[in-house]
Amino acid sequence: MRNRATVDVEVQVRQTMLNVKAALEAAGASFKNLVRLDTYVVATAMNEYRRVGVVAKHEMLGGVRQFLSRD
Repeated sequence: MRNRATVDVEVQVRQTMLNVKAALEAAGASFKNLVRLDTYVVATAMNEYRRVGVVAKHEMLGGVRQFLSRD
């Protein structure tokens, strides 16, 4: 069972990606038109950081190749 923090992170990532999608569509574009999308995440646990990538890459971007880095 996932803890509440992990679920909250997933909800926030989904909403953020929906906001980006809406902005792109308002400009006549879509995720397919993106060359690069940088994300900055402050995660309290590595599990939260991984969930951001899973939601963004697989659920919202359709599994596009994505590189995650931890700076």
